[in-house]
Amino acid sequence: MFWILRLTFSLFYVHGLSEILLKLEFSKAFQVTLLYHGLYFALGAAFFKRDWHWAPIFLIGAFIELHFRAQQFSQYSPATPMVVWVSSIAFILFSININNLIHNKTPWLAIIARRLGMLTYPLYLIHNEIGVFVEKKGSSFGLDDRTAFAVSFVGVILLGSAIAFAYEQKMQIVFKKALGALLKRVQDVRNARARAA
Repeated sequence: MFWILRLTFSLFYVHGLSEILLKLEFSKAFQVTLLYHGLYFALGAAFFKRDWHWAPIFLIGAFIELHFRAQQFSQYSPATPMVVWVSSIAFILFSININNLIHNKTPWLAIIARRLGMLTYPLYLIHNEIGVFVEKKGSSFGLDDRTAFAVSFVGVILLGSAIAFAYEQKMQIVFKKALGALLKRVQDVRNARARAA
């Protein structure tokens, strides 16, 4: 709703309200509400649940948010991130529709897709902070922009892979065991109290 109002006030030159929403958009307090990322998570959840009633609303809101984000980076064409994003969404929808076929006909491809999927969350967490840091350090060591970006890109992929395939899976096992033991202990205490009562 926020993004629809933001676009409406912007298109119809309602400057007073548009300025209020702009200030709200960049306030730290409002960013805690996941204003920027919440739509993408909601859209992913709608796709996962095959909720085709809510998905178009989240899709439109996310597209509007991306439109405003793209305007912040004037050195690049705003069309570029939108084309990349729409292409990615189309690929996701296509993959949802052929998911069963892939699992049944080419299980090896399903394993590769699962591995790539496991890599996405560590990349999401580290790509900006670590990637930009490595890129800036590369530039400070005299690398040209493209080479610094390539080093950063490869470095983040390698680090994300190490997290996803070495550490994260081991940590899941550790935390699942610990949580299972804790839940069993809580259940044992409840059972003991129930017997005592």
